[in-house]
Amino acid sequence: MNVMIGRESYHHINAELVIDKLSHSIMYGQEYLDVYEALGHSVMSMKLCQWRRAYAESWCDDGAENIILDFGCGYSPIIKQMTEGALGQWNSGLANWFGTDCNELVAEVPHMNGRWILVDEVNLKTFDVICFFDVIEHLRDYRSILKQVAVGSAIVITVPCWEDWDNINDIQSWLHFKPGEHFLYGSSKGWILEMLNRGFELIDHNTHETALGRLDSHTMAFKKVRNA
Repeated sequence: MNVMIGRESYHHINAELVIDKLSHSIMYGQEYLDVYEALGHSVMSMKLCQWRRAYAESWCDDGAENIILDFGCGYSPIIKQMTEGALGQWNSGLANWFGTDCNELVAEVPHMNGRWILVDEVNLKTFDVICFFDVIEHLRDYRSILKQVAVGSAIVITVPCWEDWDNINDIQSWLHFKPGEHFLYGSSKGWILEMLNRGFELIDHNTHETALGRLDSHTMAFKKVRNA
């Protein structure tokens, strides 16, 4: 079943989640990386990094050496702050962080030295927590990625949510409506239902990032309970 948003046709994944299967993707090159590197110096970005690190590590097992993956990390401001000491000592004992991204230019960023894994070589089953910070809405193949997560592992998603689903065509004026960059649009209800269908159990849902200034951003934590 399809829905028209403007002149484009979007395929329904469920009643409140749609995917654009036709648009060409933008280029995730140096220019894209530079834009988000510059944004990383803002006060809001610093607060987001602190919140995201603490939140992801809150799902780590006590008394174990946990490994966290920042999937679609870009230049990974979290790892940058950690290596520079802005968030305290590196490897506090809670978790060891690594990053992966489709943009291989990230491998040349100095603070990613020893923390970078090629996206084609990453083994998602080896991570205790996998984070998709503003990433999953970019991924047409997100289902194949989620299949690789081990049962028992946690995932953290931050994603913009359009909650006014009765007025879906108004989404064209939304700040997060970005054809060619964002391929998935959904409400929080739509995203949660899709994750349940993919074998994940919801363990938390909040809008803390919206309170920090990241408008319409929802954070969700799930644990994989079955393969689907």
